[in-house]
Amino acid sequence: MASTLTVDKIKGGSSGVALTLPTTDGSAGQLLKTDGSAVLSWATDVDTGITSVAADTTPQLGGDLDCNGAQIQWSKGADVVSATALPVLTDGNYFDVTGTTAVTSINTTGGAGTLIKLHFDAILTLTHHATDLILPGGANITTAAGDEAEFIEYAAGDYRCTNYSKADGMSVVGGGKVLQVVSGKSTSNPSTTSSSWQDTGMSLSITPSSTSSKVLIIANHTFECYATGVLAYPDFSLAQGTTTISNTVKTISHRGDGIGANHQFGGVVSWSDLDSPSTTSAVTYKTQMRNDTSYGGTLYSNKGGNSDITLIEIGA
Repeated sequence: MASTLTVDKIKGGSSGVALTLPTTDGSAGQLLKTDGSAVLSWATDVDTGITSVAADTTPQLGGDLDCNGAQIQWSKGADVVSATALPVLTDGNYFDVTGTTAVTSINTTGGAGTLIKLHFDAILTLTHHATDLILPGGANITTAAGDEAEFIEYAAGDYRCTNYSKADGMSVVGGGKVLQVVSGKSTSNPSTTSSSWQDTGMSLSITPSSTSSKVLIIANHTFECYATGVLAYPDFSLAQGTTTISNTVKTISHRGDGIGANHQFGGVVSWSDLDSPSTTSAVTYKTQMRNDTSYGGTLYSNKGGNSDITLIEIGA
């Protein structure tokens, strides 16, 4: 025969605390909760812990992470339009960079220790900075479509490039590597009696692949001079565009002793000069000549044979 025991308190042992029970039934799933004064009541369970990994914004590991045969992947964020301060967001850590605006810094993302990876869709310049944007070799990088770079934010808003992969497979730090070679010859033989620089007719253009590249100019120029006096001092030089490269000026000194006035002489002037054009636009190099009008005479280019010029782009 069933029976009912009615109590309003329960106590555990002779020394326990007498707990007052609630007088009504609670809802399904509720728990008994004490108020700290020995009175129990029904309460809804509230989970104050982390219900998912995504909810934990500051997760920490207590040991090594075992991927259990799976993999950790880059998270693709929204495309980023290039700007002086690249506005990378926090919706991922792998971004496509569009546009051609030069980049001098990257905005703060997750703080020190954050890794990001960039994929460039066009040509732009990454500008090296000693703290804001540290690049390999301490030099600017001209990107190409398909290039990729990895950065670590080593301090808030300060990034160091830890890896740069060029789409063409070449090293980002050229280190003296020959990137391209162009060469040409000249058979034209203009003449001058002027003391101002005149083009010899020999010129050649090259388009550097990087603003940090250097161009090695190797040139051999033949000439003849018909002097009207005993002495003759013709000058020869290399020029970049319309600008004479001052340190390449060479003076040919000739004395016609024993021959007298109205004598002629010739030879070959050679150069091997390293220039820094600092551009990715086409650059034209040429040879120039001028006469010393103090002694008279006429100066001829290529009168004694062909002249030649070779331009070699060297990675910085």
